[in-house]
Amino acid sequence: MDTTKKEFIKMKKDARFVSDWLLRVAEYEGVISKEITEWTKDDALLFYKEQEMEYIETLYRVNALLQSFINYCMTKKYVKENIFLGITISELVDTLNLELIKKKMVPRETVLRLIQMLLNPCDKFMILALFEGVRGKNGLGLLEAKLSNIKGNTLCLLDGSEIEISDKLIEIAKSSAETYEYVSKPAGGTARVYQMEYDPDKIIKTMLRKSARNNKANMEPGRVYLIRHCKLFAELIGVDVAPIDIMDAGRFDMVKTMVEEEGSVEEAIIKSENQYGKVSRMSTEVELFKKLLNM
Repeated sequence: MDTTKKEFIKMKKDARFVSDWLLRVAEYEGVISKEITEWTKDDALLFYKEQEMEYIETLYRVNALLQSFINYCMTKKYVKENIFLGITISELVDTLNLELIKKKMVPRETVLRLIQMLLNPCDKFMILALFEGVRGKNGLGLLEAKLSNIKGNTLCLLDGSEIEISDKLIEIAKSSAETYEYVSKPAGGTARVYQMEYDPDKIIKTMLRKSARNNKANMEPGRVYLIRHCKLFAELIGVDVAPIDIMDAGRFDMVKTMVEEEGSVEEAIIKSENQYGKVSRMSTEVELFKKLLNM
C-alpha cells in the first residue's frame, strides 16, 4: 500500500474499514495496472462489480470512502477530477450481486413450505416472524414476544412497536408457547433433546444447557437463537442469510404483490414501511426493486 493511502487511513476514525477497502483498491490497481487516481468511471464500476456486494448500504459507504480519498488526492494535486462523484444511483445498483439478492428473495409460499421441514415450532415461528417484519430493536423484541401481547392480528413488542401478523404465524406462536423441549438434529447426526425454560406465555423460550464444568443449567444467549435459526433456513434455501435478509424477502414479497395489483414501486415501498420499517434511501430502493422485478 502506498504512502498516500497510509496517510489517509491515519486520518480516519473507522481505520479498520478504510484500511480493508484501500487494500482491496491496491490489489485491483495491480490487476489492471492503473493507480486509482488514473481510473475512469468504468474502472470504478468494474471494481465494485468484482467485489460482489449484496447490501446497498455497504456499497454507498465504500463509494463515499473512495470519493473522500480522491478528494484527499486532489488536495495533493495527484488528480484533477473525482470520477466517483459522477456515478449514478442506477450505475451503483447495477454493480450489486443481483443474482445472489434474487436467491434470497424467497416468496411467502416457499417460506411456508420450507418451514414445515423444521423440527421445532420456535424455529418455524422465528423464520416466519422475521419474514412478516417482526423483529424489534436488535431482534431482541422478537425474542421476548409473548402470547399475551397478541391482540387480534397485532403483535405488540416490548419496544412499543406494533406489527400486523398472519393467522398462520399466530397458530405457530401458540404451538411454540406450548413446547418445552428443543430437538437438535445435525445432518447425518443423532437427535438431541434440550429442555426449555418454563414460561407458558413466552413464544420463544430460552434453551437450558448444562455446563460441562459445573453441571449447572445455563441460559443460552438470545442472539444465538437468531444466528442458529438463520442457519437452519439458509440450509433450506441453499444460500447464507442474516435476519435482515429474511425481512427484506418479506418486504420484497409484499411490494411485488402490490405492484402486480397495478401500484407503483415507490408507493408499494412506502406502504411496506408500516410493516418493515422505513427505508434509508427511497430512490435507491426503488431502483433496486425495479431491477429485481425486471422492470
